[in-house]
Amino acid sequence: MSKKFNTTPSVVIRIVIWIVMLLGGAYYSISADIGSELFGSVLFHIISALLGIGVIRLAFNAAAKGGKELTKGRVGDIPRLETNKLVTSGIYECMRHPMLFGLMLLPLGWALLLGSVTFITVVAPLEMVFIALMVLIFEEMEIKSKFGKEYEAYRQKVPMISFDKRCLRELFCSRDNKISIKPIGYIHSPFCELVDMPVQPKGAKDIQATITIEPEYVDGLKDLDGFSHLYLIYHFHKVKSHKLQVVPFNDKTNIPRGVFATRTPMHPNSLGLSVVELVSVEGDKVTIRGVDILDGTPIIDIKPYIANFDKVEGDSKSGWMKASQEEVSLKKSDDRFVQ
Repeated sequence: MSKKFNTTPSVVIRIVIWIVMLLGGAYYSISADIGSELFGSVLFHIISALLGIGVIRLAFNAAAKGGKELTKGRVGDIPRLETNKLVTSGIYECMRHPMLFGLMLLPLGWALLLGSVTFITVVAPLEMVFIALMVLIFEEMEIKSKFGKEYEAYRQKVPMISFDKRCLRELFCSRDNKISIKPIGYIHSPFCELVDMPVQPKGAKDIQATITIEPEYVDGLKDLDGFSHLYLIYHFHKVKSHKLQVVPFNDKTNIPRGVFATRTPMHPNSLGLSVVELVSVEGDKVTIRGVDILDGTPIIDIKPYIANFDKVEGDSKSGWMKASQEEVSLKKSDDRFVQ
């Protein structure tokens, strides 16, 4: 038996308005263009249709990218096309309404595909403005009502839409080789600001924190309590860009170093690595000590530290790093990597 399509009246109303607008605009525009010289040109229709296919493809890429990320906001049995958890990850780190690009581009793509000059130059632009106003007024109102202060804080930091090149590439370019990573949990630590934090676990040996594991991954914690230390792999979720050369915290020379020769948060994929002491595992909570990680950081993976495998045999080199353990333990972060 097929699953019943269940959604809210407000979503249905918006979809109906959108379809009526596209079909009505097409009917009006084609009626106005019939008999015109340009509408009767085969060459014009071919060129216009090819452009339309390209624009529609971009529109569907944007809608699919935004919609896929939004599924992370669906917790429990709720109506389709709805969320009950605010999504601020992925493309939503760049802009609050990435799907707006898809919704706005579709009338233009549809107009180009039909080859109607009136639709392309008059009706489609008006429909695009109308869609933007619907999102700005009604959808913003609905989201504010649902998520309250949480959304207000998010709104202050992230624009409605963004024309940043990196954001647009992520939104419109579908890459078959793109890696998708989902957090297994989130850390709760005493560090709420990026400034004045320990820069390595050595400087936070007495700091305790808790990782809350997402329900679907809790079974993976079995037998973890038999280890004394863990590797944590996490996402620097506050980092919005990267640099290939940086001046690290523990380098007194102030000479720019290649980012891959440092442990700064400015690496291209914004991944962090820390070795921490395991205190306890209880249910979905993993308590750890020696934490130099910001509160709310998404945890990508947990691996046990095993001395027989991980301890380096013989001499090791630390490159430009000359600071002593005592200096490292006393060093605190400044605002050099805060954006």
